[in-house]
Amino acid sequence: MQCPGLAPRIGDRVIWTEGSDFLPGRIAAVTSSGRMIEVEFAEGGTLVAPATGFLVVPDSYLPPPPRRLSEVQQVELRYDGEIPPGALDAAERRDAAPEVIVAQRDAAAAWLAWLSTHLYPLDPGRFALHQARAALAAAAPAVLTEAA
Repeated sequence: MQCPGLAPRIGDRVIWTEGSDFLPGRIAAVTSSGRMIEVEFAEGGTLVAPATGFLVVPDSYLPPPPRRLSEVQQVELRYDGEIPPGALDAAERRDAAPEVIVAQRDAAAAWLAWLSTHLYPLDPGRFALHQARAALAAAAPAVLTEAA
């Protein structure tokens, strides 16, 4: 891991901590001041941002499990403008199905387990809030299924 004050180097494996997917990339360029870096991601794309928004991770760092989008989120992503009448209501009904709630709980639990074992140990202070939110997300569906 990068020590505080140590300049980022080309080739370092990093994650962008200000995002939400925590996918690793490699530093492709660093400004002469070391304040801005360019990161290339294996899936494609680059990101240029302040170096303080990145964390160097070991080569053994495993990417997170895929995030599960709710049916409502999927509908919202499909449309740029107005969503057709009834589409959100139908998505909400599908999200309320017991098997969907169980799948959502399992995905949230997998995310919490990954966060707790792979990300949080790298920088506990930086990821404590992420861990707390993940714990709430993992617990909320369980509470809903117990109430049903």
